[in-house]
Parts: sequence; structure tokens; C-alpha cells
Amino acid sequence: MNNTNAGTASIMITGVGNYTGTKSREFTIAKADQSALNIPEITGKKYGDGTFTLATTGGSGTGAVTYSMPDNGVLSLSGDTATITGAGTVTVTATKAADTNYNAATAKRSIMIEKADTSIAFQPSYTGNYYYTGSPISNPTSADLSITGASYS
Repeated sequence: MNNTNAGTASIMITGVGNYTGTKSREFTIAKADQSALNIPEITGKKYGDGTFTLATTGGSGTGAVTYSMPDNGVLSLSGDTATITGAGTVTVTATKAADTNYNAATAKRSIMIEKADTSIAFQPSYTGNYYYTGSPISNPTSADLSITGASYS
């Protein structure tokens, strides 16, 4: 007789003293809902940051947590590792699986990935030291610059 886990359980009563006979009954112990599952807030991420790990808090039982999201161009997922693939906002869903005693639980979190900073730097070989001579000075070429997140023409 297992009356501690969800499923079919039974009870048997046997008369004692002035009472005789035995009665038994089966009954069902239903699975419980898990406590609230939560994906903690994720902030400060921007394009170019690479990967980060998703986590959950709450829930009940021993069910495994999996993550999902729609195709989006912002994040890709492999297990609990999120890889930043672009800037934008995406909603991630965490699902903690049902187990012997608990139903499945889900949580959603909107994650915003900011645009990366633009950077422009001159290559060490570019001196950029010009003096007024009355003649036009040529602009640096793209080979003289290291540019991230912008174009130069």
C-alpha cells in the first residue's frame, strides 16, 4: 500500500475487539500543481556579448527544465545556453516536466538584447599628422580604419 505518492492508493480496515470483518477501498491521489516557476530577469545583454545561461527558480518535484522560444534572429538555444544572434526582444518559455507527484509548470520571460556599440579606430600605421599646405588633404581609406557596426565611404 502506497499512500504517499500520486496514483492509486488503498486502505484496509480490520475489525478488532467486538468488531469483525475487513473492508478495503481504493482511491486516487491526484498530482499537485507545482509552486510558481520563474525565470529571473535578464538585463544588460547586447549584441556581441556571446552566450549566457538561463535558469529558473521555484517549481516543485524532480522534473527536468527545458527552454523554448520561437525562431527570432535574437537568440538561439542549446539546452540552457542562450547565444545572442542579433538585437531585439524575444520571449523564452521554461517548462519543468511533470513527475510522479506534480503536474508540469511553465514560466515565460521577455528578454531584450540591446544593439552593440559602434566603434571606429585608426590603425596604428595611420599617422594622420597633416599640416596646412594650401593643398587638399586626402581622407583616410577603409584600410586605415577599424570599424565595427558602421560603414565608411
